[in-house]
Amino acid sequence: GALPISSVGKAGYGLRRNHSGGHHLSTELAVNTTKNDGTLEIDNTPAIDLGSLKQTVVTAIVQWHCGRKSMVDPYLGAGAAYVKTKDLSSADLDTAGIGSVSIKTKTTWVANGGVNINVTKMIAVAIDAKYIALQPDSSGATGSPLKLKLNPVIYSAGLRFRF
Repeated sequence: GALPISSVGKAGYGLRRNHSGGHHLSTELAVNTTKNDGTLEIDNTPAIDLGSLKQTVVTAIVQWHCGRKSMVDPYLGAGAAYVKTKDLSSADLDTAGIGSVSIKTKTTWVANGGVNINVTKMIAVAIDAKYIALQPDSSGATGSPLKLKLNPVIYSAGLRFRF
């Protein structure tokens, strides 16, 4: 199985472009950066501080909207995610003799849900969540590949402008 990594999220940022394809369907292309404090867990107990887990996530999603023309527009979506993760390094990893851990870039699936609250015809407040099924391979000083279980959830809120 994969080695479970827990993380505590910090602020990140993102940019997305959504295109309506009819009354219920839309497509979204988004880029997000995240920064989290990572911890290796053994038997659901934090064991090793992994340092900062920095990721760049590109998603392409098809969304089904329930009420595009109404004030509240909930939606569900699914698609693909391309995730690039920077190497992990920390004093705990050095002490354990592991050193810096390189994490491979991975493409995987993403599930999405959210709601747009239409303030005007051209402006909406957006609340969004993306679950990314991410289990990339990694390698440290030993050189032996090891599968990690990251599975990040990206929560975001912002304004949407329609043109």
